[in-house]
Amino acid sequence: MDKLKNTDMYLLVEATSNQVDQFGGYRGMIPKEYRDFIYELCEKNNFPKEKVILGGEHLRTLTWRNIDPIQALENSKELIKQYVMAGLTKIHIDTSMQIKGDGEDEKFGDEIIAERAAILCKTAEEAYLELIECLYSRK
Repeated sequence: MDKLKNTDMYLLVEATSNQVDQFGGYRGMIPKEYRDFIYELCEKNNFPKEKVILGGEHLRTLTWRNIDPIQALENSKELIKQYVMAGLTKIHIDTSMQIKGDGEDEKFGDEIIAERAAILCKTAEEAYLELIECLYSRK
Protein backbone atom coordinates (compact mmCIF):
# COMPACT_ATOMS: atom_id res chain seq x y z
CA MET A 1 0.00 0.00 0.00
CA ASP A 2 2.81 2.38 0.87
CA LYS A 3 4.45 1.95 -2.54
CA LEU A 4 1.21 2.66 -4.39
CA LYS A 5 -0.23 5.35 -2.15
CA ASN A 6 1.09 8.32 -4.11
CA THR A 7 0.75 6.83 -7.57
CA ASP A 8 -2.14 6.38 -9.97
CA MET A 9 -1.79 2.60 -9.71
CA TYR A 10 -4.37 0.27 -8.22
CA LEU A 11 -3.81 -2.50 -5.69
CA LEU A 12 -5.22 -5.95 -6.49
CA VAL A 13 -5.92 -8.07 -3.40
CA GLU A 14 -7.30 -11.57 -3.85
CA ALA A 15 -8.48 -14.43 -1.68
CA THR A 16 -8.79 -18.02 -2.83
CA SER A 17 -11.81 -20.21 -2.22
CA ASN A 18 -9.82 -22.11 0.40
CA GLN A 19 -8.86 -18.96 2.32
CA VAL A 20 -12.27 -17.26 2.39
CA ASP A 21 -15.62 -18.96 1.83
CA GLN A 22 -19.20 -18.98 3.11
CA PHE A 23 -18.11 -21.30 5.93
CA GLY A 24 -15.13 -19.18 6.96
CA GLY A 25 -12.33 -20.85 5.02
CA TYR A 26 -8.98 -21.34 6.69
CA ARG A 27 -8.68 -17.59 7.33
CA GLY A 28 -11.88 -17.72 9.36
CA MET A 29 -13.61 -15.12 7.19
CA ILE A 30 -16.63 -15.01 4.93
CA PRO A 31 -16.37 -12.70 1.88
CA LYS A 32 -17.95 -9.65 3.60
CA GLU A 33 -15.58 -9.99 6.53
CA TYR A 34 -12.63 -10.29 4.15
CA ARG A 35 -13.69 -7.10 2.36
CA ASP A 36 -14.04 -5.28 5.68
CA PHE A 37 -10.63 -6.57 6.82
CA ILE A 38 -8.93 -5.23 3.68
CA TYR A 39 -10.74 -1.88 3.99
CA GLU A 40 -9.63 -1.62 7.63
CA LEU A 41 -6.05 -2.11 6.45
CA CYS A 42 -6.61 0.65 3.90
CA GLU A 43 -7.83 2.98 6.63
CA LYS A 44 -4.90 2.15 8.94
CA ASN A 45 -2.45 2.75 6.09
CA ASN A 46 -4.13 5.88 4.78
CA PHE A 47 -4.72 4.16 1.44
CA PRO A 48 -7.85 5.06 -0.55
CA LYS A 49 -10.11 2.03 -0.78
CA GLU A 50 -11.23 3.32 -4.17
CA LYS A 51 -7.81 2.25 -5.44
CA VAL A 52 -8.26 -1.35 -4.25
CA ILE A 53 -9.56 -4.07 -6.53
CA LEU A 54 -10.83 -6.98 -4.47
CA GLY A 55 -10.94 -10.37 -6.08
CA GLY A 56 -11.60 -14.03 -5.70
CA GLU A 57 -8.96 -16.34 -7.15
CA HIS A 58 -9.68 -19.92 -8.27
CA LEU A 59 -13.29 -19.92 -7.09
CA ARG A 60 -14.20 -23.48 -7.87
CA THR A 61 -15.83 -26.79 -7.16
CA LEU A 62 -12.46 -28.39 -6.29
CA THR A 63 -12.73 -27.03 -2.76
CA TRP A 64 -15.54 -29.54 -2.23
CA ARG A 65 -14.05 -32.32 -4.38
CA ASN A 66 -14.87 -35.09 -1.90
CA ILE A 67 -18.61 -34.52 -1.59
CA ASP A 68 -21.53 -35.14 -3.94
CA PRO A 69 -20.85 -33.18 -7.17
CA ILE A 70 -24.29 -31.56 -7.14
CA GLN A 71 -23.67 -30.25 -3.62
CA ALA A 72 -20.15 -29.17 -4.61
CA LEU A 73 -21.64 -27.08 -7.43
CA GLU A 74 -24.26 -25.60 -5.08
CA ASN A 75 -21.53 -24.69 -2.59
CA SER A 76 -19.54 -23.06 -5.40
CA LYS A 77 -22.56 -21.07 -6.54
CA GLU A 78 -23.12 -19.77 -3.00
CA LEU A 79 -19.41 -18.97 -2.67
CA ILE A 80 -19.40 -16.92 -5.86
CA LYS A 81 -22.65 -15.18 -4.94
CA GLN A 82 -21.19 -14.12 -1.59
CA TYR A 83 -17.98 -12.85 -3.20
CA VAL A 84 -19.96 -10.74 -5.68
CA MET A 85 -22.47 -9.51 -3.09
CA ALA A 86 -19.56 -8.41 -0.88
CA GLY A 87 -18.42 -6.17 -3.74
CA LEU A 88 -15.46 -8.19 -4.96
CA THR A 89 -15.14 -7.42 -8.65
CA LYS A 90 -12.32 -9.60 -9.99
CA ILE A 91 -13.89 -13.05 -10.04
CA HIS A 92 -11.72 -15.90 -11.35
CA ILE A 93 -13.84 -19.00 -11.87
CA ASP A 94 -11.94 -22.27 -12.24
CA THR A 95 -13.77 -25.50 -13.06
CA SER A 96 -10.83 -27.30 -14.66
CA MET A 97 -10.21 -29.80 -11.87
CA GLN A 98 -11.98 -33.09 -11.31
CA ILE A 99 -14.30 -33.59 -8.38
CA LYS A 100 -15.90 -36.71 -6.90
CA GLY A 101 -17.15 -39.02 -9.62
CA ASP A 102 -15.55 -37.20 -12.55
CA GLY A 103 -12.88 -39.81 -13.27
CA GLU A 104 -15.18 -42.79 -12.88
CA ASP A 105 -16.65 -42.75 -16.38
CA GLU A 106 -13.65 -41.19 -18.15
CA LYS A 107 -15.87 -38.40 -19.55
CA PHE A 108 -14.34 -35.47 -17.69
CA GLY A 109 -13.18 -32.87 -20.17
CA ASP A 110 -13.97 -29.61 -21.92
CA GLU A 111 -17.74 -30.15 -22.00
CA ILE A 112 -18.09 -30.64 -18.24
CA ILE A 113 -15.59 -27.85 -17.53
CA ALA A 114 -17.49 -25.44 -19.80
CA GLU A 115 -20.90 -26.44 -18.42
CA ARG A 116 -19.83 -25.84 -14.83
CA ALA A 117 -18.11 -22.58 -15.76
CA ALA A 118 -21.27 -21.36 -17.50
CA ILE A 119 -23.38 -22.16 -14.44
CA LEU A 120 -20.97 -20.33 -12.14
CA CYS A 121 -20.66 -17.34 -14.51
CA LYS A 122 -24.44 -17.06 -14.61
CA THR A 123 -24.48 -17.14 -10.81
CA ALA A 124 -21.94 -14.30 -10.71
CA GLU A 125 -23.91 -12.23 -13.23
CA GLU A 126 -27.18 -12.74 -11.35
CA ALA A 127 -25.53 -11.83 -8.05
CA TYR A 128 -24.13 -8.65 -9.62
CA LEU A 129 -27.60 -7.63 -10.82
CA GLU A 130 -28.94 -8.30 -7.32
CA LEU A 131 -26.14 -6.22 -5.81
CA ILE A 132 -26.84 -3.30 -8.16
CA GLU A 133 -30.55 -3.50 -7.35
CA CYS A 134 -29.77 -3.44 -3.62
CA LEU A 135 -27.45 -0.46 -4.01
CA TYR A 136 -29.96 1.57 -6.04
CA SER A 137 -32.91 0.72 -3.80
CA ARG A 138 -31.04 2.29 -0.85
CA LYS A 139 -30.90 5.69 -2.54
